[in-house]
Amino acid sequence: MNLVKAIESGDKRPQIYYNYTFALIKENSPAKAKDAIKNALPEFFSDERIRFLLNQYIRGNIPD
Repeated sequence: MNLVKAIESGDKRPQIYYNYTFALIKENSPAKAKDAIKNALPEFFSDERIRFLLNQYIRGNIPD
């Protein structure tokens, strides 16, 4: 996955983290998606898209 390579190479754009997390949700990897949200929060808490994913997690909209 190119997004993983971008993150591993130090890309710190919130859009990359959002896209990566959204891709994990779409491929039905909820545990990995939840970990990705938790990892992105400290750095991108003010980003609306990351907060949207957090809200989805809190509401239980990311299946277990």
